[in-house]
Amino acid sequence: MKRLIFYVFISLIVFGCRSVPESDLQLTYDDYKGVSVATLKMDHFNDNEVGIFLDGSKYIREFKSGITRSIIYFIRIKIFDSSEGNLDGEAFLKLNNESYPVTISEQSATTVQESKLFAQGQRDVRVLTGKVVIPVEIAHLLNNAESMSYRFYIDTKPYTVFAVEHEILLLQEVMAISDTIE
Repeated sequence: MKRLIFYVFISLIVFGCRSVPESDLQLTYDDYKGVSVATLKMDHFNDNEVGIFLDGSKYIREFKSGITRSIIYFIRIKIFDSSEGNLDGEAFLKLNNESYPVTISEQSATTVQESKLFAQGQRDVRVLTGKVVIPVEIAHLLNNAESMSYRFYIDTKPYTVFAVEHEILLLQEVMAISDTIE
């Protein structure tokens, strides 16, 4: 019974910390390129896989003289206790139950050693990264989105992450930015 209570307690700590994903919006001006840049650090969560999650992902959008540009989503997926797995180049963005194909480019996969959280020793962590370009036509649909999710494929296995309401609102805020920030 004590063991069961211990595991429930640890699960609440681990999954409770991931229930509100980290997000951070920064607006800057790049005087070399002559563009304003919105960077939104955001790790969406999944509810179907244990030991695999987004960690250190971010959205970037550049603005120049009212010209609308695509949103770039740099993804970083961690898979614990694994040294295998690669991102498939095909992915999907689902907005309000409508699915749109997107492509993952600039993919990389590395295996690193990390300390275990509640035990001594090291474990393998597979880190997958990639760049998802959300075309302008699809990015504009974010303005009316009430639900949002991504479907990635690790090897051939589907991996789905979901945006919660406040994340969708932050992305809509990024879409609303049109003036140059100096």
